[in-house]
Amino acid sequence: MDVKQPLVLLVDDEEHALKLYEAVLASEGIASVRARDGAEALESFHRFKPDVVVLDVMMPGIDGFEVCKRIRRMPEGSTVPILMVSALGDRKSRVKGLASGASDFLDKPIDKVEFVARLSNLLRIKEYQDFLQNQSIMLEQLVRQRTAELFQTHEELKRSYYEILYRLAVVAEYRDRDTARHIGRISRYVKVIAETLGLPPKEVEILTYASPMHDIGKVGIPDSILLKPGRLTLEEFEIIKAHTVVGARILAGSNSDIICCAEEIAFSHHERY
Repeated sequence: MDVKQPLVLLVDDEEHALKLYEAVLASEGIASVRARDGAEALESFHRFKPDVVVLDVMMPGIDGFEVCKRIRRMPEGSTVPILMVSALGDRKSRVKGLASGASDFLDKPIDKVEFVARLSNLLRIKEYQDFLQNQSIMLEQLVRQRTAELFQTHEELKRSYYEILYRLAVVAEYRDRDTARHIGRISRYVKVIAETLGLPPKEVEILTYASPMHDIGKVGIPDSILLKPGRLTLEEFEIIKAHTVVGARILAGSNSDIICCAEEIAFSHHERY
């Protein structure tokens, strides 16, 4: 894995100061880019995205305080360390610099050893910030990946669950083929009607998968009655009507919203019984 070379943006309107900074950084193996005023500093910051900014206070046009504020308002500049350098040397200027967003403050003329020490500290801070940001990005990607995997697993389980419910409903196929074809139509009709009524998607889904089980109670009806080609006697008709109660008993006691709905449908889908 390649290690990113740190880059320092040097901002000063004095050529000799820029050359001094560049010489010190070069001796430490640190790359740098320069800007001679505030406007150039802002353009260079946006263009090069440095790891640390060394910023002079007293410059023509946009001074260092204002440059610091503008950098902090940039999305990519909110956490970049800024070492503010000034010949003013008074407490008021230091406070103003820190209030503007400076990370550290150094007086001119600079001491080379102190300059390197402070800059090294700021580079380490930036390196640690980048590490945390990268870890955060990796964690977010991992969470998204795991969430997608869980969603896929959930969808597969849901499809399997719905298929089991449907296959439970088509048990009747082996005893009453008219009922088997009927349950498919009922599911489609219920879905269309529920959507037309403007029911919430969750309720539409529950009704769509619960409705095919309305006749599940027919598994408890003797073949001699269920498959009788002729007219039923009154006694046989009473037995047929019992399939609503049988169906509700089969489906009773579930924690599933779909099964609970199917129980209610199975018990009450013949309004004249």
